[in-house]
Amino acid sequence: MATINRTFYKESDACKSFLFYCLFLTFLTSSIFPATAQEQLTLQAEEAAYAYVSPFKHDDGFKEVFYEAGMEATLEEKTNLILPDVFFAYGDADILPQSEAVLQDVIRILNENPTLAIELSAHTDSRGNARFNDRLSKNRARAMVKYLTSNGVSGSRLISVGHGEEQPRNHCGDGVSCSEQEHRENRRIEMRTATIIGKIPTRRTYIYKTY
Repeated sequence: MATINRTFYKESDACKSFLFYCLFLTFLTSSIFPATAQEQLTLQAEEAAYAYVSPFKHDDGFKEVFYEAGMEATLEEKTNLILPDVFFAYGDADILPQSEAVLQDVIRILNENPTLAIELSAHTDSRGNARFNDRLSKNRARAMVKYLTSNGVSGSRLISVGHGEEQPRNHCGDGVSCSEQEHRENRRIEMRTATIIGKIPTRRTYIYKTY
């Protein structure tokens, strides 16, 4: 809650007169120079953005698709594209060189679908400390966003999320003996899509379709 320093809130008659003059001038200016259509449109867009609910808030209804090299570029809204072959340094967020081909293909797909916003979520396996894995996944998701934006994808379209070990694709939770292949299945990047329906020019941000 904002607080007011009352030491500076003691108004003299001169201050009151000046305040009245400013209020009158503001009223007069707004009457003579009403907001333009563009300004009104911007205000409406900003109001819509404040009321915006993330299209990725709910997990239901997303069509799961596994990435394949050279796959069809066209993506539908509410698609969950799973990228198992994005590799990071062990215990770190550095993207390894062998991921380059996949990431360049992802850029191709994103460029072919400019009306889609993307949630990039990173997942780890269950080995190690849960808090560490949560932080690691967030850093890896941010690294993905950084890579894509450095290659021309608008950052306004991208949202990074880290889920740590909370959403395994198999039974390999804490204390469960699993093969390396089973752990690898849980280490992944997922891309969920939502449709962009508007843009706020003054903020370089988008308004998304909600479901």
